[in-house]
Amino acid sequence: MKNQFWKYAQFWLGLVLCACLLVGSYLCSKSLIRYQTIARNIRSARTQLEQIRRIKKEVARQQRILARVRTFVEKAKAFGLVKDRWDRYGVEIQESITFPELRQILEQTVSKETYYFEPSSLYISKAKPESAKGEAVEPGKKKQVPSAGTAEKQKADLFLKLRGYFLVRRQ
Repeated sequence: MKNQFWKYAQFWLGLVLCACLLVGSYLCSKSLIRYQTIARNIRSARTQLEQIRRIKKEVARQQRILARVRTFVEKAKAFGLVKDRWDRYGVEIQESITFPELRQILEQTVSKETYYFEPSSLYISKAKPESAKGEAVEPGKKKQVPSAGTAEKQKADLFLKLRGYFLVRRQ
């Protein structure tokens, strides 16, 4: 009887231990899955934290730049350099000219107190291209135009192409 009792006890004990082992392995695998999920979330959070730090640094840098720009704009306003007080005139010249005319045009493109010249392109050559016929679009500037009788007789030395614009201060 004792022998049979021990057989049943061993059977039930083995069955309980087997169930404990199954439950333990199930709980262990669940814990491992939770650990991996949490580790992945932590890595993601660290990456996001680094991105936030970089963004904060960039925002701080941009704020410093904006502060410098504001200071510059305030100083410009103090000196009267307001956009509303300036006019912009486009310049486009494509024509054959003489050396004295070239000197006069280049002297006009020097910046002064009341106007500034911003060139975008300048091309000067010896030969006049056949298809090049241009006009001076330069309001406010005088250009020497030879009289009708001398225009045909005067020989052009250079071909000039000049583009840019004048910023002129209003009075």
